[in-house]
Amino acid sequence: MARRQAVPHARPGGSNPAAEGLHLTLSRMTNLKNARICRQQECRGVRLWLSVLSLLVCGFSLFSPLYAQDPQSAPPPATTPMALEGEKPLPGDWAVELLDKLANSPNAEASDALYRATMAAGPDVIPQLEEALKDDRTAEFAAQALAYIGGEKALQTLWKQVPDPRDLNLRRFYFGALAEFDTPDATQTLLDVIRRADQEPDRTVTEAAIPPGNKAGGSIEQAVRTYFAPALESAPPPEAAQPAGPQRPSARTPSTSSARTPRAKPVKKAPPAKPVVDVHVLNITLSPDQTRALARVAFEDPSATAYYDFVLQKRYGDWFVASVWLGSEVEKQPSKAEPSEPTEPEVE
Repeated sequence: MARRQAVPHARPGGSNPAAEGLHLTLSRMTNLKNARICRQQECRGVRLWLSVLSLLVCGFSLFSPLYAQDPQSAPPPATTPMALEGEKPLPGDWAVELLDKLANSPNAEASDALYRATMAAGPDVIPQLEEALKDDRTAEFAAQALAYIGGEKALQTLWKQVPDPRDLNLRRFYFGALAEFDTPDATQTLLDVIRRADQEPDRTVTEAAIPPGNKAGGSIEQAVRTYFAPALESAPPPEAAQPAGPQRPSARTPSTSSARTPRAKPVKKAPPAKPVVDVHVLNITLSPDQTRALARVAFEDPSATAYYDFVLQKRYGDWFVASVWLGSEVEKQPSKAEPSEPTEPEVE
């Protein structure tokens, strides 16, 4: 049998060389293992940092042209408070002065063209007209243009001008625009204005509150003539040329053998007489949607010519008179009497 080798035990108070050598060997092996693990972790950390560094380099190479641009080529900021303030019309701006000159020009064609341009632009210019209401020089033009354009937004803007403290009587434009709405509330409001006619110092306010009536026609001209139908029907007819009657026989009756029948002179027809009262549509401007129109109309009688602005609304295929606004009136010069033609002697 094999004999077991006895392991020497350390003596008390002494040292065992074999045990110390074994412990030293185990310590060295543990240190080597730990060192190997540390080197692996360091390698992983280095690789991670290298990856991050490479990403940073790539990102910088991609975005560096954006930061290297010329500052002058950079896009301007979208909006600034100063830019927003510059868009609002300032008091005394040249645009307000120009609008004032055109709207109050002594040449009626200037203001007429301005209103027609506003009607052609339509509701898109309502915000600018709201700003024009704030200036005394352009307030009346803006209110009149809003009444021409019509619609709910324009009516609400005019309604805010009813309590206006300025001595401009802008409320008449609200009443005139309200007259085209056939609703109980609108009718009651207009009736209240008409009842206070005696207390109203400005007669144009009461006149604007009078509805134009349910006047309509298949065309704009027909609707206008329907509005003036009472005046056109009551006008006296022009004098017509009287036809020549039978010739009075002569006192002498010549014998049939010697008498010659005189040749009758043809009767000169008188030119057609001009109507005493007449209506002319001078121009028509349609809204962008072709459902609203502004017509300049001249009403002519023997003494004067009055100009009107008709606002018409298209409904169910017909044109209805929405509101009527009286413009200027021009008196006519009395015409000189034409000399009468000499009468020819009677042929016997």
